[in-house]
Amino acid sequence: MSQGSYTSQINCKGRNGWFKFHKHQVYSWKIGTASVVLIDVHSKQKGKEAPVVIGGPQDKIIALLELMLAEARKEAS
Repeated sequence: MSQGSYTSQINCKGRNGWFKFHKHQVYSWKIGTASVVLIDVHSKQKGKEAPVVIGGPQDKIIALLELMLAEARKEAS
């Protein structure tokens, strides 16, 4: 599924209220031996920072995303 086929159906809430999901960006880097991941969720408005940012150790971010996916699938069934 291309990103454009579902973006208009996803709503997010950031520091200034609700917005339509437009795109996301994933960054990763190493700090010593630890991998760190940062996920930015953007609206169409351009700003200095993404309205929603999730960041932390790679294994913790992956665990959080897997938990969210499992819970979303459970709610949908």
